[in-house]
Amino acid sequence: MIPRRILALLAALAFSLLAVADGLYLSMVHIDLELGGGGSIQKFCHTLAETGCAVTGGRFGALLGIPVSVIGCAGAAITALLAIIALIRSLRARDVLRDLILVLALFSVISSVLMGVLSLVEGKFCPFCLIWYGLNVGLLVAAAVASTAGDFDRTLGEAARSGLRALPRLPGLLTGVGFALLLFGLFSAYTWFHDLLAEADERAAAEMVENLLAKPPRPDLAQAVKRATLPRKTVGPAGDDPIAIVEFSDFQCPFCKNAWRQLEDYGEHSSAPIEFAYVHFPLDPECNPLVEKELHPDACEAAIASECARREGQFWEYADSLFADQRDLGHEALVRRAETLGIEREGFERCLKDPSVLLKLTDDILLAGKVDVHGTPTLLIDGYRVGGVPRRQALDRILAEILKRRERP
Repeated sequence: MIPRRILALLAALAFSLLAVADGLYLSMVHIDLELGGGGSIQKFCHTLAETGCAVTGGRFGALLGIPVSVIGCAGAAITALLAIIALIRSLRARDVLRDLILVLALFSVISSVLMGVLSLVEGKFCPFCLIWYGLNVGLLVAAAVASTAGDFDRTLGEAARSGLRALPRLPGLLTGVGFALLLFGLFSAYTWFHDLLAEADERAAAEMVENLLAKPPRPDLAQAVKRATLPRKTVGPAGDDPIAIVEFSDFQCPFCKNAWRQLEDYGEHSSAPIEFAYVHFPLDPECNPLVEKELHPDACEAAIASECARREGQFWEYADSLFADQRDLGHEALVRRAETLGIEREGFERCLKDPSVLLKLTDDILLAGKVDVHGTPTLLIDGYRVGGVPRRQALDRILAEILKRRERP
């Protein structure tokens, strides 16, 4: 039978290695957020939470310029190394390394509590951060067992005090040096990879802008969009002639959800005046004759419901709620969302059956046909058609070039 001490050390090693993996993933997310977001690396975050792991790149996501995930990853890595050495020395009745692991685990849990409080301040939570907090709690339990197993005369407090006394001595100093070296190596790797991806993004953005703007814009499409009765809102600095970004979208499309989130975030940070407009293109032949196969069976009614919310002056709020949770877009869920926004139920129910709302969808679909939309999301940026949503660097370049062309005589 394997002694409890060894099992506890194996568990501590497993929790530490999982924390290292979690930290590496969150560091990749941090890079993606710094480069403007929208990368596929975040899809797991957004599967678990509407805000994804955005708090990772928020105001509390770094300490002295170093991402918290990198610091935590270095801490988990040195803990894993100590666990391996402690396993080799597991026959010792008492081992200061086991006590040091306990102290590191205590510090990790305290840090988790602090980061959890800061997440509450941000008003967001990161699912992979919560996983990390759970791993730290598991590490603390395993370290507690490893420090006291087989020694019935020793309390947990004595083990913790032993670990604290070891910090200014050789074992603690070597642990500190190891942590510093690991932190330096991980941050150097982070910086290198960040710069590598930034350069790749810049090249991709330049190529996209060159290819897109090589084709002449379609002023007829821009005029058709201006004449259409679409939900619109203006963001960014004030301007007499904002750049129109028209999104052809489907409320049940997961890629459209990502596009919506990216554009909303971009609008908050845009240095150019932008007018966002939304065009319905449900991927369901029930209301869209341009679609052959039923891909999103709830998309038509969701689009109708959003138009009913628009009549109450709450299109953007209602659309936010639809994209926030695409798992349930059935009739009752659509009505509940409206009630949550203060829209009267009976009037909303009548609107859902109003033929004029369906005619509005038909107008949108005809406009999409003129733009040659075959899938969602598709953008029309000042008359230039774009499939999908470019990352922030590409959007910045596109908008900057459009503004330059407007200034030319």
